[in-house]
Amino acid sequence: MAPKISTPSKVSTPTKVAKRTPKKTPTKPGQVRDAELKKNLLFLWVVFKTSGSHVNIPSLAEHFGLKHNAAQMRFTRLKKKLEEMEAAEAEEANQAQPKADNDTDSDEAADAKVDSGDNI
Repeated sequence: MAPKISTPSKVSTPTKVAKRTPKKTPTKPGQVRDAELKKNLLFLWVVFKTSGSHVNIPSLAEHFGLKHNAAQMRFTRLKKKLEEMEAAEAEEANQAQPKADNDTDSDEAADAKVDSGDNI
């Protein structure tokens, strides 16, 4: 005799699972966001440039356990990157200014032509 296969008397329907939307991982209170870090880094760079400070490469090399030339090259590369970031930031600021200033100049030039009486 063959074994009897039992079927469940109640067939369960699959329940709907609520989809969760992925959330951004909140930054921890002590962490700084990239944009804020960039802003602070550029601020520090401008402070350094305007103060007329001098970098003591030998002490920097000693602090990080580097050779003098390696420390000099790191500082040179960092300086180049910071100058590029500063230039990009200035360019973004110039592009963010409204173009309405240019429109008023052309309107003033047109008004000057009308006021000069050349159209008589």
